[in-house]
Amino acid sequence: MDGGGIWTDKSLTVNGATIEGNSAKNGGGICIAHGTTDLTNVTISGNTSKDGGGIYIYEDGTLTFNSGSISDNTTTEYGGGGIANHGNTTIIGGSITGNTAMENGGGIWSGKTLTIKGGTITGNRTGNGRLGDGVHFYGGTFNLEGNPQIYGNLKTNGQPGTNVFLPSGKKITVSGAFTEGADVNIAMENHGVFT
Repeated sequence: MDGGGIWTDKSLTVNGATIEGNSAKNGGGICIAHGTTDLTNVTISGNTSKDGGGIYIYEDGTLTFNSGSISDNTTTEYGGGGIANHGNTTIIGGSITGNTAMENGGGIWSGKTLTIKGGTITGNRTGNGRLGDGVHFYGGTFNLEGNPQIYGNLKTNGQPGTNVFLPSGKKITVSGAFTEGADVNIAMENHGVFT
């Protein structure tokens, strides 16, 4: 079953809540099947799933994460310890820290549309030999702007990891100016493009 804490297929706004200690197949904390979910001052912590330990977004789902924390969530089989994004996700602020993925994307795994405008993504981990300990951009669209801070992500053995992984032939677009405090380190496979 999906969405250990919340499963939604409608428009949902949550302001000031804690979602912790849940488990599910997809989305240990939250599963967004359809519709738009807007999260402000929300803590998503200590959840477990096969895919998307904290949040799982299906193709027709949209997430805006304004503020709060996504921390210490875990996947047991696939990627996206904090967030597994198959839909549309925008990170405006808050923190994504201490999440662990068995596969790629300790903090965020994204295969469709991802925009990061701010917030901190640090201290996330993937299994040894996996990629994108902070963010793994599998495909789709990836936009960066504002003051994102993506640093200090690790392998499960404690060795330094890749903060943002850009596969061969994929593209990250800087869609607006970086502002003071922005800190993004990108590892590009072969001919990935950073514009």
